[in-house]
Amino acid sequence: MDKPYVPECRVCGGRPVENHCIGLCASCAHAQRKAERQASKVKVVTPVRKVSKKMAKDLQDYGILRLQYLQMHPACEVRLPGICDGQATTVHHCAKRGVNLLRADTFKSACMSCHEYIETKMSAEERREKGLLITPPKQTI
Repeated sequence: MDKPYVPECRVCGGRPVENHCIGLCASCAHAQRKAERQASKVKVVTPVRKVSKKMAKDLQDYGILRLQYLQMHPACEVRLPGICDGQATTVHHCAKRGVNLLRADTFKSACMSCHEYIETKMSAEERREKGLLITPPKQTI
């Protein structure tokens, strides 16, 4: 006797169809329902922080420290000949900022002209000779 006709899944093509209305086997029907549920979910994308919480606090503290330093040292401490205008408007970090961001002993008040020259035109050797680039000892915690 001939076997009765059993339709095959329209997606995978091999397994027998359980629900003739949708033409899918149980596995493919489950996958389709799961995909529909996932598509209807609202996806909340949390952006990556531009600055960590710790660095944000350090930057806030630095802003206050910077203003205090400039009030105590209103004249340019760098005094590059032929460039300096005398009035300090910014703080030059003699040590790389990272962990030394809040170390006032590595600050020098500078006018914008001197600071721009230091950062763009001076080599590291020149900065070291003039005391504008130092490597402070590593601190242990």
